[in-house]
Amino acid sequence: MEAVNNLVDEYISTHQGSRKLHEQAVKNFAANGTTHFVRVLDPFRPYITHARGSRKWDVDVNEYIDYIMGHGSLILGHSHPAIVEAVQQQMAKGVHYGENHYLDVELAELIKFMMPMAERIALFSCGQEAKMMAIRLSRIFTGRKKVLRFEENFHGWADELVHEGSAGVLADEVTVIPFMTSTGWRRSYPRKNTPCC
Repeated sequence: MEAVNNLVDEYISTHQGSRKLHEQAVKNFAANGTTHFVRVLDPFRPYITHARGSRKWDVDVNEYIDYIMGHGSLILGHSHPAIVEAVQQQMAKGVHYGENHYLDVELAELIKFMMPMAERIALFSCGQEAKMMAIRLSRIFTGRKKVLRFEENFHGWADELVHEGSAGVLADEVTVIPFMTSTGWRRSYPRKNTPCC
């Protein structure tokens, strides 16, 4: 236990800027000073100032290898030169026209080329929104209400998507099943015995 305490003390002493920001953040954010509950860490997480490639740096000039990588979305790493250039060029032209755009058509055609079974494309502002529409369309076309969802996976904040047992959630039509791993089905917590269809 002493070794752990020494590590925590060393972390705090080398992260004074992050500590100060955390103390401010606790007064503003519901998730113990963070913008999302998955970022809660005792005593506090570092506050990042910039990132490039697979590295990121905090306000105290500590350097990290970034294993999170935008929760999987940054497959080319942080600040890839081609991405930065493309974003800068588009920002100079504008980004929210409230109209159709020729890049919409190019993107749809690229998606259909990569996924030939896709007959039509719908674009959404986030994954949760896409999943909510998928559930709605499935209910329309099948006439069924039930949703089958894997445990221990984040799917979004909508009632049918959020973790079972979350406060304020009404998800009577959701059945949660264990997640399959490389070694087989994980042992499941006791769940209600509800048919999936």
